[in-house]
Amino acid sequence: MMILLLAIAIVGPFVAALLVRTLLPVPKPGVGLVLLLGLAGGIGGLLVGFLLGLAITPNSPAGPWLAGGAVVGGALLTWIVSSATSKHRVAAQQAGS
Repeated sequence: MMILLLAIAIVGPFVAALLVRTLLPVPKPGVGLVLLLGLAGGIGGLLVGFLLGLAITPNSPAGPWLAGGAVVGGALLTWIVSSATSKHRVAAQQAGS
């Protein structure tokens, strides 16, 4: 079970970030930016997941909280930054036209 949770915590943020990229309007951010955001969000999500797990279930294993936090963190940071980037690009294109 811990191996599965570790795999989710490692791969999950990148998969979540790429899935969020498909939901964004055109113009979409580059894959490199999305993967970088997935990494940063995943690391932040690990910390948040650990702290939430410690606060809510102090006597239980933290694995599910870490994996879930990493995936949600990767998706959330990607959504926030990429949607802002897309809006900025659209505004720049409309101003230039």
